[in-house]
Amino acid sequence: MKLKLKFGTPVMVISIIVGVIFALAGMGMMLIKDLIKELDPSLTEGLEGINFDGIFVFMGLILMVVAVVGIVAGVKALYSKGWNLFIAIVHGMFAGFALISLDFMTLAVSGVMIVLTIANIKDYNEKLATSSMPNQSVDVSAKLKELEALFDQGLISNEEYYTKREDILNQLS
Repeated sequence: MKLKLKFGTPVMVISIIVGVIFALAGMGMMLIKDLIKELDPSLTEGLEGINFDGIFVFMGLILMVVAVVGIVAGVKALYSKGWNLFIAIVHGMFAGFALISLDFMTLAVSGVMIVLTIANIKDYNEKLATSSMPNQSVDVSAKLKELEALFDQGLISNEEYYTKREDILNQLS
């Protein structure tokens, strides 16, 4: 049963936007490696043994993988409590790093995402609880009708009927 969550759409949209930014940053990392060497050759002086091209490509790929995972998580967050929890944890880490580096924009976006995902988790739990309630009352109603039929047919005594009826009604609370 898929329950669309109240704040699933904003979480998805923000996740896609953040994912696209990460993907662009990853592509930029892969493309900028040569430009950095041309603009300031002194950055690589004394570090001839290090493969800067490989480092930039590796970092770019990491950013792109993070982007894909973020976009998938955002789309799945429309209906999933688990993906909302994943997003809340990731943005909690982002918020921690943003706070350390005094990056208030990232801190604000991560804060909004944490609030929205927690609201989604709460919404999921409420919808799950209310969707199971009607089945319980129908089940109790069916049990009471079956019990009454047994009593009307004389298959159970008056005392058994009222004892069992009380047991069934106590299941509601």
